[in-house]
Amino acid sequence: GSTALPLEADAWVNGTALTDADLKGKVTLLDFWAMWCRPCIRTFPHLRRWQQKYRSQGLEIIGVTQYYKYGWDERRRRPVRMRSLTPQKEQAGLLQFAKHHRLSHRLMVLPQGSTFSKKYQAKAIPQVVLIDRKGKVRLVKVGAGAQVTLAVESKIIELLKENP
Repeated sequence: GSTALPLEADAWVNGTALTDADLKGKVTLLDFWAMWCRPCIRTFPHLRRWQQKYRSQGLEIIGVTQYYKYGWDERRRRPVRMRSLTPQKEQAGLLQFAKHHRLSHRLMVLPQGSTFSKKYQAKAIPQVVLIDRKGKVRLVKVGAGAQVTLAVESKIIELLKENP
């Protein structure tokens, strides 16, 4: 029931930048994740399906990540740890990663030192935060299992039926 936090992006990848005003009247799913996180990758089929099925009804999915010093190895088609990676190169790697996994939602890369994840108590990933059309947090779930997926989709459907 707490009010959603303002967006906090150092960069937007896989689409144009979003503002808080863009989310007004929409159901927003914040997906906290990382390129190297296998459980996060297991959630991608659900995210792709939800994006396709519910976007036209007012669902906005935002993948929330940070700089982890991971790039994309195109030859091996997987993320690779790279110690000397500029933010721009990491963003380029995130874009290649998103294309490889056929993700169509936007990715928000948090600024260095951001407390955005901490404020949402994202201590483990993947974590989903669902925000209703009025900007109130209505669900927080951690993990990638079937029960989490069912709970999140059920809540998406419920929230989309509510009037803004």
